[in-house]
Amino acid sequence: MHKYWNPLHITMRGKRGLPTFRAQMLSAAFEDAVRRTKREDFRIVEFSVQDDHLHLIIEADVYCLNNYKKHQGVTRGAPRIDPCSSARWFQGWTMIRTHDDGPRPGAKARTLLLRELWQKHGFIHPGEAPRAPN
Repeated sequence: MHKYWNPLHITMRGKRGLPTFRAQMLSAAFEDAVRRTKREDFRIVEFSVQDDHLHLIIEADVYCLNNYKKHQGVTRGAPRIDPCSSARWFQGWTMIRTHDDGPRPGAKARTLLLRELWQKHGFIHPGEAPRAPN
């Protein structure tokens, strides 16, 4: 779980065989996209364009596991776990899940922050949702 006060380093990779991202036209397009990304809850602070990938340092208030609620307009109702996310395997819900969804598709966290330190602020209720867009 991401906390808004921690910046993130994001790497975005392109598909093999694409032209270099460092070509003047593509690099300028990425820079323009960064300039146009103006949101209160998401900020690109630094970026670096490489041949086949981008590095971004961002600050973000939005979180991942219940983000579908914002995009689907879910504002109330029974607490739900998004079936189209890794939320089904998340071990930090306040409610105990008994359904077996098989082995976790993603990697197990190695960093101390993702393994255990995030729990300092408590588990997450499945009814929580991100703020509505402005």
